[in-house]
Amino acid sequence: MSRQPRITTIIPTHERPLLLKRAVLSVLHQSYRHVIVQILDNASGEDTELVARELACLDPRVHYHRHGRDIGGLNNILYGIEHVTTEYFSILPDDDLLLPGFLENCLELHERDDTRLAFASTRVVVVDELGRFSAPWSHPLEGQRLLPPQGAIPCLKAGVSLPGVVYRTSAIRSVGGPRPEWWNWTETGWHALAALDFPIEFSSKVGAVVFVHADSGSKRMNSMDFRTSWFQMLVEVRGAAMRSAVSRAWWNKQVLPTAYVRFLGSVVRLCNPHGAKRYTTLGKLAVASGLNALGVSGTITLARIARLFGVGRIVNRTLDWMLSLRQTVSRVSGRDPQGGEEPCLNTASRVFADLNREAGLG
Repeated sequence: MSRQPRITTIIPTHERPLLLKRAVLSVLHQSYRHVIVQILDNASGEDTELVARELACLDPRVHYHRHGRDIGGLNNILYGIEHVTTEYFSILPDDDLLLPGFLENCLELHERDDTRLAFASTRVVVVDELGRFSAPWSHPLEGQRLLPPQGAIPCLKAGVSLPGVVYRTSAIRSVGGPRPEWWNWTETGWHALAALDFPIEFSSKVGAVVFVHADSGSKRMNSMDFRTSWFQMLVEVRGAAMRSAVSRAWWNKQVLPTAYVRFLGSVVRLCNPHGAKRYTTLGKLAVASGLNALGVSGTITLARIARLFGVGRIVNRTLDWMLSLRQTVSRVSGRDPQGGEEPCLNTASRVFADLNREAGLG
């Protein structure tokens, strides 16, 4: 096996020195060791730079670059992708971490045969600020390889979690980087675009842990933008699909059922004095994504009437309560949304605790 680095792990960071240290250590402890750890500091203060330079002195695989000004989180990631020099790369936010076999597992999937995957994706589990682990996100429980355009379906339906993915650099360069205008759905649309043109593969193994906390980037978008931006993303993915010679019949059969569910859910959630102002935007995007114009118009008209009678407020409160109950049950039982046992949570919890101690997080 070549000792030249073949994978770069990009770690974008901003003002989280101890979490950064934990993330870097999780890469350095990988069973596959021929890796570059590229820390991209988005104009943090001295504490972050001190930690990064100490890690670079301890291990020559760690490289450090600090931007002179804040260029934004996504632009920091784009900078990293543009400067990758290895055959593969991964992206690890500074508050997340990898399990020890992640890189080795993904590299095996990439190189199992001559198929040129755009990316290989592992399962990802979640830990909150109280140290409670769960597996809330859908992911194939058995490994599977999907050819284009079929791989775009799970990307759009369930999403692919960024820390659990290893990308082939050449494939991503042809697709382009994540699109800033898609906001929180940039990962969803980006992965779907890649899957329209290249095979992708899902591993049944757990490869990463996502730390969900009050300062997580995904918490910074209000619910109205969160819902309408999904359709903004879908419109552009649909355009790319049509240009890739994906038939309208395939799109209508495979993607529109998910779009209808998203549309109905968004109509209900926006059924309040502030959200209802977004109905015109939502309607235009829904039609542009392929939904029936008359059906969209009629549904929005009914929602406006329901709001006048206060029905939307009652429904939204009920949905909030049901969501909170489901999340509580998932955390307590240690099960995934389909009710399956999650023994992997014990392994993730142990690795998380060990890395916390090593990074000085307690």
